[in-house]
Amino acid sequence: MEELKVRWLSGRQTIGVVRVVDPHDGPKYYIGVGFGADEHQDKLHIRQWGTRFPNDAGDVLFGIKE
Repeated sequence: MEELKVRWLSGRQTIGVVRVVDPHDGPKYYIGVGFGADEHQDKLHIRQWGTRFPNDAGDVLFGIKE
């Protein structure tokens, strides 16, 4: 999977939505909590351990138009 973009949602924790592209399944989104010390590591953590985020909602969040 290749990471494309991330959107951070500020608050009391480092919550982010990561958009990745799977060579076989196309774009997917994951939402999760990072540790807040290293952005790259937070993106990797969310991509690996985050919860699937709906593609329709992710497309709106990232401003992707069909």
